[in-house]
Amino acid sequence: MIRSNLARLMILALLATSTPAVQPAVAQPAVRKPLPSETLLPGYLRDRMLRRVASRRDSAAMTLLMQPLAVQAGSSTVEVLLGGQRVALGTVVTADGYLVSKASELKADGELRVRLADDRILPARRVDERRSVDLALLKVEAQSLVPISWNPHEPAVGSFLFSVGRQGDPVGIGVVSVASREVQDHGLLGVMLQTDTNGARVISVVPGSGADDAGIGVGDLITQVEGQPMTTQKQVTAELRALYPGDSVTLTIRRKDRQDDFELSAEIRELSSFSESQDDTRVNGPRNSRLAGFELALQHDTVLGPDQCGGPVIDTNGRVIGINIARAGRVCSYAVPAAAIQPIVDQMIAATK
Repeated sequence: MIRSNLARLMILALLATSTPAVQPAVAQPAVRKPLPSETLLPGYLRDRMLRRVASRRDSAAMTLLMQPLAVQAGSSTVEVLLGGQRVALGTVVTADGYLVSKASELKADGELRVRLADDRILPARRVDERRSVDLALLKVEAQSLVPISWNPHEPAVGSFLFSVGRQGDPVGIGVVSVASREVQDHGLLGVMLQTDTNGARVISVVPGSGADDAGIGVGDLITQVEGQPMTTQKQVTAELRALYPGDSVTLTIRRKDRQDDFELSAEIRELSSFSESQDDTRVNGPRNSRLAGFELALQHDTVLGPDQCGGPVIDTNGRVIGINIARAGRVCSYAVPAAAIQPIVDQMIAATK
């Protein structure tokens, strides 16, 4: 019995040593096909290109550098919603619910609401406005909000700036291009006028202007502006000059082929937009309807969306030096400096009490 068991074990041992073990299949690493650019560019050029991309100011590394600086300002930044869509950013200025945003972006129809840094969405009401800098004062019913802390010292030309979104999300990185100055207003209706009986006669219309798009034609007689009777070309011109790019104006028109006067609403636009082609628009990207006419603004080259204005701008120390107020061109954005905002905000809040 013992011998038979021993023989059986010896046979099993021989089988184990003579039969090769089945090895599990090992997946071979896939060989990546080189991209066309990698086969065309020499190695040293590829390395240089990668280094340039990595060092761009909108690179992931720069964004990571910015995030710790933006945390504090981000807690004071909100999103302003109209009809459920974000139309601008806003900046909290008091703990009891006052905040400021870009006024000209808040004119569309729909319920005005604000999404706070803690994700609450609250109804907001517009309580005041300063047209000279396009700032609106909003109020939400909330307490213990985190107000922004202003720094009145303006960074020098060439300094880096960081634009901040809600919860400190980076909006963009730019450089100060021009120190604070008045940004002239170039808003026009787009008509040439001459005095006629009981109004101002349109003698020419600029193609692509607000007047052109509204249907104002040569020969039309403007008899009223915003319901106020006009009898001369000078009166009409004076009323129009008080408006800013992005404003709409209601005109009462008398036309020869119509028995009754009628009203048209036309937009005041910046002069440069009249001749802007579709190619120009693609290159420049979307811009704010009001992009000029600020009594004081700092120019920088951050690429912003129109709905990213109204939020804070910080320097490389995390100090809030202003509020973005307009995307005016491909490499041109404007911010109202903190030194100008502080007294304006104080005056608007005082006027509500």
